[in-house]
Amino acid sequence: MQYAYTQAVAFGMGGGLLQRVNRDTMSFATKLSHIVYANGTEADTMKLPKSDPLKYSLPGIMAVKSVKGVPTAFPADGGHVSPEENMLQVVWDSGPVEVSRHSGMFW
Repeated sequence: MQYAYTQAVAFGMGGGLLQRVNRDTMSFATKLSHIVYANGTEADTMKLPKSDPLKYSLPGIMAVKSVKGVPTAFPADGGHVSPEENMLQVVWDSGPVEVSRHSGMFW
């Protein structure tokens, strides 16, 4: 069996939670964007459905920074986001990780 790991993890919620609010009514979903296989091979992945182009996803490892108060995604290796600006942070890595900084923007 071949194992792989990914930097991103997809989360979802049942359609009946929160008074029938789901990822489609909120236009929100997280998807796999980069994978590293057990043999070390890496690949960027993305979703680009022909039936609904609004459900596309961005490929590769991402970084997020605030642009005029709006969280905006950029390629992590594109030079647009410094490590200090990156709002993404590891909170789970084979167990909980102590979070050293908190933007306070979402909770």
